[in-house]
Amino acid sequence: MKKSFLTCILIVALILTTSVTALAADTVNGSVSESNSEEISITPYYVSVASVLASISFSGSKANATVYITPKSSLDYVKVNVKLMKSGSSSAIKSWTQKLEPRNSGNFAFAEKKSVSASGKYYVKAKVKCYKDNELVETFNVESKKLQYK
Repeated sequence: MKKSFLTCILIVALILTTSVTALAADTVNGSVSESNSEEISITPYYVSVASVLASISFSGSKANATVYITPKSSLDYVKVNVKLMKSGSSSAIKSWTQKLEPRNSGNFAFAEKKSVSASGKYYVKAKVKCYKDNELVETFNVESKKLQYK
């Protein structure tokens, strides 16, 4: 009894005397930021893609949906499923599915237009599948910022 009581006290004492130090700092480009109010974005790491950009713009009553993909190394082709969305709705206004071949620069580009009539915030959602040697290398989703129409 004394032995188990003494063991329990020693365990509790060890737990209470063990100190754990945790340090954290907000960093931007490797340096400590001076304000926590700074917006820091997290960029996902892609295996086959250096960058991807989905964007939306308006030209008159037409919404311009674009997706640009810059590969890290050459890809055979990219399949995209792009949706023009309106905030507050879960269904797409327009959906496109295309197989994109690399341009002379090695980059891939999707660009389509769709007429819109209702005011509101619109955005582009895209599912991108990258292929090398006819095998799927990577799949990811990207979304543009929301843009107000009218």
